[in-house]
Amino acid sequence: MILFINREYVLLLLIPLFFFFLFRLLYSIRYTRALRLLLTPRSQFLLVGYHPIKRILKIIFSFFGFSLLLLAFLRPQIAKDTIKVAKEGWNVLIALDISRSMRSSDVEPSRLSAAKEKIKQLVASLSCTRVGLVLFSQDAFIQCPLTDDVDAFLLFLDPVDSETLSGSSTSLDRALRVSLDAFKNISDTNKIILLLTDGEDFSHDLTTISAESKKQHILLCALGIGTQEGAPIPKLDVQGNVIGYEKGDDGHVVISRLNDSVLAQLTKQLEGLYVRMTSDDSDVQRIKNFIKAQKKGFFDDKEISMNFDLYPFFICGGIACLLLEWIL
Repeated sequence: MILFINREYVLLLLIPLFFFFLFRLLYSIRYTRALRLLLTPRSQFLLVGYHPIKRILKIIFSFFGFSLLLLAFLRPQIAKDTIKVAKEGWNVLIALDISRSMRSSDVEPSRLSAAKEKIKQLVASLSCTRVGLVLFSQDAFIQCPLTDDVDAFLLFLDPVDSETLSGSSTSLDRALRVSLDAFKNISDTNKIILLLTDGEDFSHDLTTISAESKKQHILLCALGIGTQEGAPIPKLDVQGNVIGYEKGDDGHVVISRLNDSVLAQLTKQLEGLYVRMTSDDSDVQRIKNFIKAQKKGFFDDKEISMNFDLYPFFICGGIACLLLEWIL
């Protein structure tokens, strides 16, 4: 079966083909009428090389020659074989903190926006990787399951904001629990969780979850979002405008700061890597190097069709037809 790769241009190519055929047809009709007016059947022999059949053949050869050249532009192929390719890479589940403290602007424009940009940089730099997205604050859920379709992943990432999941506090144990559940049906050992958070944590069962993660040979990377100086947590109206700042029980404005110690200790327990976010891409580069240093696992086999290009034959056929039309 012949396949045309550029078949979306079929209608566009029919236009010049139609006008070419129409021009040759009208020209032939006018030529024939002119001969009938000037010559009688007995005097047609006076025209050297003229024959009605030749006129018809010239039209046929020119039509097929032009058609074959246009079809060559559509890149015709024929299915030759189908092979299975075993894809290998890493399984990276990204857990993104979307609690209210991620609204703070000690990292411009905000911690959450900066974290999303770092995710995009990392995903773009990692090839042969399946990525998934978990969102968490007080609770957690899977926003995007593991996939090797980067464009689909970004579609799930772009609309994320601090209102996606209600809850003012952060529970790292819930993020790890949901991530562990997402890895249940994956037998490979190359399972990596990447936490992007400011480190504020109100977990109740973090020790148990981290021990379970270690038992399942899960590696943990963490990217600390924020600064030691910190910043107040803005309160937003329904339009997203700042209308004030979060206050504590004492009535003073709460300052949210990056909690390095929790993240450093957690990644150390799981033989992972903790990196504090930087203004350049050195933090993303360190995480990428850590992931690439891990052993690759095998994903599902992917079938690839091996097609044979036919357009050279169409071009040769088209040129041959036009040469025959010229010779006649």
